[in-house]
Amino acid sequence: MKVNVKQIDSSFQLSSSNGSEEIYIGVSQDYQKNTTGLRPMELLLSSLGACISIDVINLFKKKRIDIEDFNVSVNGVRDHEPPKAFNAIHIEIECIGRISADKLIDIVSKVLGDYCSVFHSLDKSIKTIVLARLNGDELQIS
Repeated sequence: MKVNVKQIDSSFQLSSSNGSEEIYIGVSQDYQKNTTGLRPMELLLSSLGACISIDVINLFKKKRIDIEDFNVSVNGVRDHEPPKAFNAIHIEIECIGRISADKLIDIVSKVLGDYCSVFHSLDKSIKTIVLARLNGDELQIS
């Protein structure tokens, strides 16, 4: 797996490509106004949310579980001092569909325990809190 990150002009505007797809990467408005794209730390959170989503949806499909709506929100809390790494990440999973609470908990726990490579690539010192909601009801994920 390889990506190339390239400066677009003399600014902080960047692009990243894997050879077939391209995204734009921006910076904080503190560095430069009017850059487009997510910032690098936002991309990390997006990658985590996408990885969890893909793995959960894949298990739904394998188990023939029909879901009406599925959403993952990821919120990172950063240190105030450089390198301003994440010290906590809050993951909120919302699911609407005909699935039991126990089954959703099992699937999410399996994804976080065995599958999501982005989750397993994070520093183990980051406190991770996972909350799930099924049809509006809050579930505890251990």
